[in-house]
Amino acid sequence: MEESPINPIQMLWLNVIMDSFAALALATDPPAEALLFRAPNKKFEMIITVFMWKGIIFGAICQFAVLMVALFGIPGFLNIPNSAHQEHWTEENGVHYTLVFNIFIFLSLFNFVNARVLTKEEKNPFVGICQNWIFWLVIFMTFGGEILFIQYGGKPTRCSPLPMWMHGLSIGIGALSLVFGYINKLTPDFPIPNWLTQSEVEKEPTIDELESMHVSSIRKSFKQRTMAKH
Repeated sequence: MEESPINPIQMLWLNVIMDSFAALALATDPPAEALLFRAPNKKFEMIITVFMWKGIIFGAICQFAVLMVALFGIPGFLNIPNSAHQEHWTEENGVHYTLVFNIFIFLSLFNFVNARVLTKEEKNPFVGICQNWIFWLVIFMTFGGEILFIQYGGKPTRCSPLPMWMHGLSIGIGALSLVFGYINKLTPDFPIPNWLTQSEVEKEPTIDELESMHVSSIRKSFKQRTMAKH
């Protein structure tokens, strides 16, 4: 295969979904009471934890495997023309790549739900999902936008209109992201290279260093107040 099955306009649409819509959907989730009982993060603790890195790597491998099966297996399985090595794009020979792109999008959309929980102990990503109507609004708008993009994108986006059963197939395959997310929580964490998790490991200050910093802060504050009075 010499050409990419996904073109730049399709990648731009994917970036809009993942960078804008996903951020809007996840940022509007109300805080849960469990956050009040969670211990605060340490000063030098990594923002992206080992479990998050594992989820990113594991999810990418699973999605890559699904897309490779779709890319090379769909033409024979569904008896549709292969979009590879076509000199001119038509709605008939573009169905293959369009379906692969549709599956890719829905894999990402269902990963929205997985992204609602960030710790291994939180097994159910649907907890409290009904309390945020904005999340559902964004999800339905994104699902609808993807179907409209496919059905009416045409030659500029190189998207062939798909029958509804193919959209249903894409949604069903995309829902595998939920399965991958759950499997990720059940499997043990594997070691992540230090260069990937943290470039330099910073040591936490000792008790003596904390006391010294505290005393220095008090002295500085006292000095500033004294100067202000004069």
